[in-house]
Formats: sequence, structure tokens, C-alpha cells
Amino acid sequence: VGLGALAPTLKHTTTMSSTSPTPCRWPVLPGPVLLATTVASLWLMLPILTSVHLEGFTAQVQSIAWLMANAPGIPHDPHMPQVTQYIYQVKAGVIDLLHLIFLLAPQAGDWAFRGLMLGGFALLVATSLKVAAHWGQTPPQWGWLALVLVPGIPELSFFFNDNLISAALAASSLACLAAARHTVMRCVAAGVLMALATLCRIDAVLLMPILVGTDPEPTGAVAIHLASGEEPAGPALAELVEALANA
Repeated sequence: VGLGALAPTLKHTTTMSSTSPTPCRWPVLPGPVLLATTVASLWLMLPILTSVHLEGFTAQVQSIAWLMANAPGIPHDPHMPQVTQYIYQVKAGVIDLLHLIFLLAPQAGDWAFRGLMLGGFALLVATSLKVAAHWGQTPPQWGWLALVLVPGIPELSFFFNDNLISAALAASSLACLAAARHTVMRCVAAGVLMALATLCRIDAVLLMPILVGTDPEPTGAVAIHLASGEEPAGPALAELVEALANA
């Protein structure tokens, strides 16, 4: 939607078919626009260098990971161990990643979380551009511009946020399938990355139907037609839709 508003004259396909899509005619962004976009994106990401905990939940995530790496024999909360158990079960992915960072750098402190978020943001941007280029035929410079203009993505870095880590892994899972052929290794990698995204945030499981229904052939517009009677993207998703309809 955002890219359509930016370039209303673009031509793209509106249905999914087995034929090759009509190439999109994207205008070339001038150099000053690309430079301004890069500077703006770097400026928007500055808060990640000073991000802090805004809630006790993320602070406990970090403290659990630190204790696992530096004092494994000391209980995190001897008075309320159920709270520690619950936090680890719902945030195991982020805790294990922070645990690994603290093993490598015991005195990293808050920079462990900040470094994890920086890496997650870079991974999210790179994989989003790949997915948009494959299925949306979006040039990287237009995809980069759209990501900068979407306020939700830079704002993820204003505080410690596990959404960013989960979203980066989920986008990486989709990027593994953004290829002309879905090989076994690509499918295995996509499944592993989606599982890791779910370990970081359980609501990432809602993206699994999209992962199952991806079509390796690029199209000008990604759409799943349910009301028109056309075949959904991917036979597995078609079976899922039919099962839900008959339930």
C-alpha cells in the first residue's frame, strides 16, 4: 500500500497465474533522494544506541540470561520461581541469544541487548528487501525508502523489544523461500528460522500459514484469492482453506 502511494503510475499484475508477470516500471530514484533516505534512516536508528528497559519484563529477560552465563548456580528469583519459569518459557529464544552473547562478553551489560537489536534490525531490513524484490518486484531503493517511511520499524529500536528479533527471524524464513525453486535445504532453513521466531515470540506462529502457502514464482502482486474461486498460493494453503471452510 505504501509503495503504491509513492508510485501511483506503476504497473503490476493483480491476479496470480502460472504465466510470467508483467514487469513493473519503477522510476529511478535520483542520487540525492537515496542519500537523504540513507541519512534519515541512520538518524532514526540513533536511539538504539541508548535504548533502555521500559518494562520489568524485558529487564528480567536480560537478568535471566546474564545469570545463566555468569552465575548458573544462583536462582533468579527464589521467592517467585514460577515467574522466572514463565518468562523463560515464553521468551526462550531471546534469552538463549542473550545467554550466548553474555558467554562471549560477560561484561556486555545493556550492549548485549542493543547489539542483538542492531543485528535484528539489519537482518529485518535485508530480508524484507529480498522478499519485496522477489514477490513484489520492488527495486531495493524503493523498498528501502518504504521501510524508512514506515514509523513502526524505526520505533522498534527506541527501547528493548523482542518483537524486532522475532520479526527479523520470521522475515528471514520468508526470504529463504524467495527463490525460483523451493529446495529441501531452503524449506528446512525456513522452518528452523520460523521456529526460532516463535521461540522469541509465540505470536509468530500466526505467520506459518503464509509460510506454507508461498509460491516460488514471483508475481507483481502477492494475493490469495478466496472469494473469486481462484486457486490460493500453494496447494498446502488450498487444502488448509478448504478444511477451514468445511469445519
